[in-house]
Amino acid sequence: MCACKAIGEIIRSGMNAFNDGNPAEGLSRLNEALREAEMRGSPIHQAKIRANMALIHTTRGEHGEAVRHYERALFQIEQRVGAENPLYLRVRHAFDTLRAAS
Repeated sequence: MCACKAIGEIIRSGMNAFNDGNPAEGLSRLNEALREAEMRGSPIHQAKIRANMALIHTTRGEHGEAVRHYERALFQIEQRVGAENPLYLRVRHAFDTLRAAS
């Protein structure tokens, strides 16, 4: 299996755990995916994973952790594909929504 597909499966597994009411397991799986993406040198995967981690932290009321992940995700996306990219704009919107609510 290609590394990108394997990373995608781990991400889906983490988000499924979160959606099934187990955010701790979701974060654990996303951390595993993040390590794999870092090993493979895949900054866009890392950014997507960090955005998902930020979402979980937000729902748990851990806004400081969420901000940290959103900021890192935005930096990685901007460096790789630019601030006009749809992924950047979606993550930026989620980040701005969090900051407005805090």
